[in-house]
Order: sequence, then structure tokens, then C-alpha cells
Amino acid sequence: MSRTWSRVQYEEGPCQRSLHVAAVWRDKMICFGGYDGSNRVNDCWELDLTKRVWSLVRASSGTAPSPRDRHVAVVWGSSFFVF
Repeated sequence: MSRTWSRVQYEEGPCQRSLHVAAVWRDKMICFGGYDGSNRVNDCWELDLTKRVWSLVRASSGTAPSPRDRHVAVVWGSSFFVF
């Protein structure tokens, strides 16, 4: 481990935000919601930590949680729970 910071550039990914949640599951980091400086958001992004590629996560069924910030989330088994 080099213990140095470096900026990584991505072609696609989530907008800049604060007050979001992120959790690591296997080789992915999942990021949901937050505040983009003007509005609460409810998009969900996944960063492949091996390939260093962001992908927008689209639910295969159900309704996405409402836009929110200052929330919590946890990975349990193969599920990502947002509260």
C-alpha cells in the first residue's frame, strides 16, 4: 500500500453529492441517494472496484426508495437495505 492520494477520472458516474450512503459488497461499492447541492437524489450507482467502472443500477422490479439524504444502509447477504 502506497498510502498516497491520487485522483481517478471516470467517464461516467454519479453526480457530486454529499450525505449519501455507500457500502462495499464483494468487489463492488454501492452508492445510493444523497444531496447534490440543490436536491435530494435517489439514484443508485455501483463502482466495480476491480475494473474501476461506474454503472447506474436499475431495479428489475418494485419502486425505488424516495429521494433522501442523511440515511443509512447495510449489506446483508446479497441484499442492500436502505433506511
